Amino acid sequence: MSGALHHAGLPLEGRHHSGADDAWNIAALVLRILSSEGSSQARR
Repeated sequence: MSGALHHAGLPLEGRHHSGADDAWNIAALVLRILSSEGSSQARR
């Protein structure tokens, strides 16, 4: 998870392997991916 967050330019929030904190971090990654997908769609 920390590698994916780093690659996306996002900080690791909370404690590693904490269910609630992991959920927030995954949600942040999903939002970043979706926003970058929208950007690439707009460029076409």
